[in-house]
Amino acid sequence: MILLGAICGTHVRFGLVARGALRDVRVMRVAEHAQAGEALALYLQQAGAPRIERAALAIAGSVDGGRVRLTNGA
Repeated sequence: MILLGAICGTHVRFGLVARGALRDVRVMRVAEHAQAGEALALYLQQAGAPRIERAALAIAGSVDGGRVRLTNGA
């Protein structure tokens, strides 16, 4: 199973790809979570704790010293 994610300043979006099909797409507000990892943990729990083999995450922001700063931190 492949985890897809887009972490932006206002919303975070996650989905899963299994057997070539996209499923369990969810959109959450960034402001409702202390960190992106918290939103991801909640998503995985809601999706039934799938076994993730690969992941692709896009983050809207700049990277400085190994840390990402969201461009639109709402």
